[in-house]
Amino acid sequence: MPGRGLLRVLTGCTLLSLGAVTVVAQDRWPYMTLQTAPYEPPQIQITKSGTTDPGYLFVGPRGNRPAGTAALIYDEDGNLVYQGPEQVTANFRVQRLFNQDVITFWAGNMTDLGFGYGSVHILDNTYREIYTVTLQGDFETPDDSVPDSYIDLHESHISARNTLLVTAYNVTQQSLTSIGGTPEDYMLDSLFYEIDIATNEVVHSWSALEHADQIALTDSKQGIDDDHGTHEQPWDAYHINSVELFDQGYLISMRHYWSGYYVHSNGTVMWQLSGEPGKGDFQLDQAGAFSWQHDMRIYNETQTGMILTLFNNANTPSETVAPSTGLSYAVDLVNRTAKTLRTLGDSKDAIHSVSQGNYQQLSPSGHVVLGYGSIAKIKEFDANNKVVLTAQFGTDNEVASYRGYKCAWKATPFWAPAIVVRRVSGNSAQVFMSWNGATEYDNWAVMTADSLDSVNPTIVTTFKRTGFETSGTVRGLKTKYLQVVARRGDIPLGMSPIPYKPGAITPFNLPTTTTQPQNRIETGTELKMHLNLSSLTLTLCLSPLALALPPNPMRMTMKMTMKIRPTNQTLGHATILNTCQDPIYLWSVGSTISPQFTVPPNTTYTEPYRRDPASGGIALKLTRVQNGLYTAAPQMVFAYNLVERQIWYDLSDVFGDPFLGYPVKVEYRSVDQGEGRDEGDEGDEEKGIEWVDGVSPGGSMVRVAGAEGDLVLTVC
Repeated sequence: MPGRGLLRVLTGCTLLSLGAVTVVAQDRWPYMTLQTAPYEPPQIQITKSGTTDPGYLFVGPRGNRPAGTAALIYDEDGNLVYQGPEQVTANFRVQRLFNQDVITFWAGNMTDLGFGYGSVHILDNTYREIYTVTLQGDFETPDDSVPDSYIDLHESHISARNTLLVTAYNVTQQSLTSIGGTPEDYMLDSLFYEIDIATNEVVHSWSALEHADQIALTDSKQGIDDDHGTHEQPWDAYHINSVELFDQGYLISMRHYWSGYYVHSNGTVMWQLSGEPGKGDFQLDQAGAFSWQHDMRIYNETQTGMILTLFNNANTPSETVAPSTGLSYAVDLVNRTAKTLRTLGDSKDAIHSVSQGNYQQLSPSGHVVLGYGSIAKIKEFDANNKVVLTAQFGTDNEVASYRGYKCAWKATPFWAPAIVVRRVSGNSAQVFMSWNGATEYDNWAVMTADSLDSVNPTIVTTFKRTGFETSGTVRGLKTKYLQVVARRGDIPLGMSPIPYKPGAITPFNLPTTTTQPQNRIETGTELKMHLNLSSLTLTLCLSPLALALPPNPMRMTMKMTMKIRPTNQTLGHATILNTCQDPIYLWSVGSTISPQFTVPPNTTYTEPYRRDPASGGIALKLTRVQNGLYTAAPQMVFAYNLVERQIWYDLSDVFGDPFLGYPVKVEYRSVDQGEGRDEGDEGDEEKGIEWVDGVSPGGSMVRVAGAEGDLVLTVC
């Protein structure tokens, strides 16, 4: 055996970590500046050269600046659609869970060794976090830290059986004398786990090191030198980076073996598909070689074969060999052959991705999206292997995104739109509007009213949606209060939570010009407005109006002395909490019928109170079968009617009792004077509705309460 430091080439995936990309000079890439949000995401450059598949671009950039390091969604015109919290993320995309579209991402801390520790977050189409998946266990970390969760960044794949497949790395002492090391060396064990999403319980786990008799350490392509093999710098022999359900087990990708392995559910390694000709259990054709790969996926699986796809990096941080490509194979499981079907690359833009990357097959068009990992680019190829879209969101080798996806996505956020108003003249104002994450609205209506309690606001103008943030000038303002509504056509989808009073900014001497603001919104301001309206003060209400001002002592005094009663500002929400063991299906019905919403077990559906312009009231109709609204399945109808500052509501069943034998309860949760919610307010109990066994006890179910409180219907 060659001595330590001479064995192969050292190829550590250091570009996977933030530390590696922060050593470059200050990033020269352009970033966005917004008025209604504190975000500074990278501008994305889109080049189209053909017909593309519909969808949004999902990336999780990391670079040499905290701003823009977040889960991001863009449309094909380069407009920002959504930005999540500023944190390191990976695998941000749309997946299916309980037959419902959700978005998922890993968030946590990356190490300089090319892996990380974090949790997987699952959000519904309102961006509510419905599941957080974590992993605990007897792990050792290089720096002896104890993270909240040991899930690695490389994989967070929802399986067809509604479980989550994840990877993990564990520092393990191991004799490495067979590769020129010592008996007391340390290495990284590569592990994968299958976790029940609903319970967070591990249902299966596997360790590569426990199967070293089948995956020999001497076969690793990853070199070891004098700087590796310690507890702080363990040797990474395997580098697992994807897991997929397959047959009676799993298909895993080991980057440092240039191979995919079929691991039976009993732990046995059944076969190896190697990218090195002459190795493994399958014969590759001449075009089929690959190395340092990522993201092995299976399609069209049968008992005798399958389609296998992967991202062929073909390069490392210390060795540049060939352009990175996307490869797909027809794998014959009987004759053990792998025939190359597609080799995807851009001859006019050869990219050498030294780490990370993915291959996403879009059905049924045959289009493919490649994310280039360490190079901040995404390319879409059509069925003829022609490049039809290139998206770049950072300078080469300075910004990375572990994977990049294109996904169909429809979302209406549970938070309200954001608004900034700036006085232009005595009766004119410039209005900036945005609704982070919303995909379904196409225009804004600007409304004015004489009072906070007005039920007949006047639409004074409308603006067509223009990207993430829309702005326009409103002239001829004659009333005190201003509010904006995001709409699809004439249908309101969401409105700013606080009416803004242009006259209220007069004491702050707001300039009558459109000068750029000297202060930006504090990072937490919008989040507090969205998530805890009950704790808002006048300062929060007016801070967007006063963006052009330096710090003002008057604002501090007002913050301490003038809290606004939330009941004069905000409306509550109607919430359905599903504590059943199975999903329930819901439609929000007024003069129109919403799409079917799937509410998985132990999750909620929430909508702000609204008044239908035609029907007035809203009925939330629940069934326990898909499409039950249209098949006369038993339905529960939770109806409410917003009348001025009161909410009238009742509960009924039609076509049977869908929750027969299970408790059903409606609770009214009131709001106090601004310090939060109090579920025990006197009188709240008499506003509730309770069916002990899921059947109406008879009598009137109609109740009435203040519209500032929330209604929560719990089933099962």
